[in-house]
Amino acid sequence: MDINDLKERTRQVKGIALRNAVLTYLDHYKVLIENVPASLRDHYCWTGGLLFHTCEVHDLSMNLIGMLKGTAKLNEFKYLDPNNINVDNIRTASILHDLGNVHIFSETADGRWLYKSRKKPPDHAALVLADFGEITKYALPRDICLSILSHEGGWSRAGVYPNTIGSTILSDADSLSRHLHSFEWNL
Repeated sequence: MDINDLKERTRQVKGIALRNAVLTYLDHYKVLIENVPASLRDHYCWTGGLLFHTCEVHDLSMNLIGMLKGTAKLNEFKYLDPNNINVDNIRTASILHDLGNVHIFSETADGRWLYKSRKKPPDHAALVLADFGEITKYALPRDICLSILSHEGGWSRAGVYPNTIGSTILSDADSLSRHLHSFEWNL
């Protein structure tokens, strides 16, 4: 897996300005996104784990939307009015949600990953939002910002909790990705 896998998902954003801003951000941090872990001890804690986790959260989010909109085929669930789901915003939030980790972790000479600071690490969600605007000169819509800030669900460091369809989808997809990674498959 490489950055092109994430860019392919980004190219599905219909809003041209939003799509181009996200692609610019991905290009700016290409090397780090391909190498940084998603976490140090919890989920996808290996080199390249951030990219893998980000793609997985995106795909889980899109599958949840498909189920809710009645396009998943299995049971044709239709719980929501499709017009109430902004797919571009959820897609973008799922792509950006953990990319603030590129500012938090650094690799040691022996290939281990550590926090850059000895202090409590800053909130990666807040970091990506601040950095995104600086790098791209694009102001993300409020819904995307709230989804990113609340993606950790009930224990959000930012004190923001999922309270929209989009933020709930992202939070649940992120949680599922974290839990699937630590689950032992006994088939």
